[in-house]
Amino acid sequence: MSGIDKTDLRNVDLNLLVAFAALMQTRSVTKAAERLRVGQPSASHSLKRLRELLGDPLFVRTPAGMAPTPRALALEEPVRSILARIGTTLFASPSFDPAREKRIFRVGAIDYAQSVIAGPLLSVLRKEAPECKLILTAADCDSAERALERGEIDVAVGAFPELAAGPHQRVLYRERYECVFDAKACQAPVPMTRAQWLALPHIIMSTKGDDTGPLDEVLKASGERREVAVSTPNFLAIPYLLKGKRLVAALPARLARSCRKNLKLATCAVPFETPEFDVVMVWSARTGNEPGAVWLRDQMLSVCKTLEDS
Repeated sequence: MSGIDKTDLRNVDLNLLVAFAALMQTRSVTKAAERLRVGQPSASHSLKRLRELLGDPLFVRTPAGMAPTPRALALEEPVRSILARIGTTLFASPSFDPAREKRIFRVGAIDYAQSVIAGPLLSVLRKEAPECKLILTAADCDSAERALERGEIDVAVGAFPELAAGPHQRVLYRERYECVFDAKACQAPVPMTRAQWLALPHIIMSTKGDDTGPLDEVLKASGERREVAVSTPNFLAIPYLLKGKRLVAALPARLARSCRKNLKLATCAVPFETPEFDVVMVWSARTGNEPGAVWLRDQMLSVCKTLEDS
């Protein structure tokens, strides 16, 4: 036989194992070719290559057909097992059982989005996937896309106007701005007028460290401007900065609702038309069909639907 290096798997064609299994089942080159849907010369060539590779005739022609040699008989079960395992590995549908899975889910979001979604999502995980952990990381417009590409997070949540709409994002809910302020410290009525709102110093959230936000574009169009006294990269710091201060902020409505309830701050509609915005979740194409990642996204959609209905 030829001097093939039998330890080098590069010489092993998976189709040879498939041909071997067909020959063992049919004991006939002609019938094996029919089963494999190839011509008889192709099946004969596969048998020749198998003989060279394994250094054994494997099948001997007899009046009753092709009789397997002891070497072929010894290989029959291992080859069947190998092919079955390859088929299961390559073609079995992956699954995710939340009740049994041990996994870390990583969600990147600004602090406001974390405050809205994380609590209800954690309740779902504790009930449905008790062995899974949730890790929240900060992710803004600039960092979310990079973190997704690097596999550092499973999904990013926030308002990402710079990202073009695509198949790997879904709107979680629509949000609007509301005024939040300490009515006593500001000596302002609820609701306040546009003039009263403009007369107060403002706090804004900015991850870039500047002193303008989305509402300033609206004011600029009408030739007005506001005084921005404080800028912070954290939405959740703003309510505490407002307490007892002559300051006002325009915050997402769900955060404003929490400020009114928990910190006894006053809230009202912004006294002019302001843009609404979508809070979306974005994920990488790499994890688009991965069952665990799909399950996580489904839970986030369900959680946000509950928030919309409440």
